Amino acid sequence: MLDRTSGGRSRPMAIIVALTLVLTAAFTSSVAAQDDPEYRLIAGATGPLVEPWDALYTGFVDKVAELTDGRVAIELHPNGALGGERELLEQVQQGTVDISLASDSPYAIFEPRWSIMSLPYIFTSKEEVFEFLEGDGGQTLGDAMVEKGVRILAYGENGFRQMSNSKLPIESVDDLQGIKMRVIESPPLRDWFESIGAVPTVIPFPELYPALQQGVVEGQDNGMATATLLNFQEVQEYWSDTNHVFSSIPIAINEKKWQSFPEDIQAAILQAAQVQAQAERDSLTGVVEASVADIGAMGGTVTTLSDEARAGFVESARPIWQKYADKVGEDFMDQTFEALGREWR
Repeated sequence: MLDRTSGGRSRPMAIIVALTLVLTAAFTSSVAAQDDPEYRLIAGATGPLVEPWDALYTGFVDKVAELTDGRVAIELHPNGALGGERELLEQVQQGTVDISLASDSPYAIFEPRWSIMSLPYIFTSKEEVFEFLEGDGGQTLGDAMVEKGVRILAYGENGFRQMSNSKLPIESVDDLQGIKMRVIESPPLRDWFESIGAVPTVIPFPELYPALQQGVVEGQDNGMATATLLNFQEVQEYWSDTNHVFSSIPIAINEKKWQSFPEDIQAAILQAAQVQAQAERDSLTGVVEASVADIGAMGGTVTTLSDEARAGFVESARPIWQKYADKVGEDFMDQTFEALGREWR
């Protein structure tokens, strides 16, 4: 477990690396114990082997071994050991890594229609997200990735992104004026932060804690579970449930590798992915609730936006929807917003 007490500052990445090494050693021995598997696959994950994400990581690996009666063994490399989200997806596309278990943030680099997942405030609930991903919208995105050499089997999640900062409570979109915000490598999100008066700066995730600690940036956006796991509450006092973008975790496999399997192996791997993705999604809810308690225990405050304030945030995103419509494709925008019962134009 990570030290969440106020006594003694943690070193988040060092702790995670140490924890990962211990858990990976135990995990690797369980894989090695299988008798001469017919298929050996390499999988990369960007997160550490802690719950709820380990239900997706180790859970998927173990479930594949179970459902294939040991015919398939997956060698898992967690904690970004094979690279970040973009590097990992590139390797799966090229076939040097078989499976990616990482967030969807770089998918738009490979397929423009995926930019729709980075548009702020198009989804209002987790239920809407998964109706989209597991319906016609997700089918469109999935088919587009197959054409790029990557097949998506199921979706876990990091949940909705929320904001924190060290300056003031964010109670309306106007409160972000002048705040130096770390952002991910997502043009729609960067442009949105800039349009509402924040000062966005792209910083790699492993460098984020020291950047916040040293004041290089004053705020960040991540799911509260992710942020508190890495003890960002030590350096961030003010938190708000902005819920501006949802982050899914596709379980993705190289398409050529997938086509090399017989149908029974394909069916087992697909079932394992779907079962463990759902297990991770179910588990995340309780972790988020604990994260809010952790923030309070460290003296932080969590602001719940009023309906009026949330409406202001949503309205601020409309110009970004329109700016990226050509990239996403107007037909796909129409299809998506019609399914959501909203209008983007």
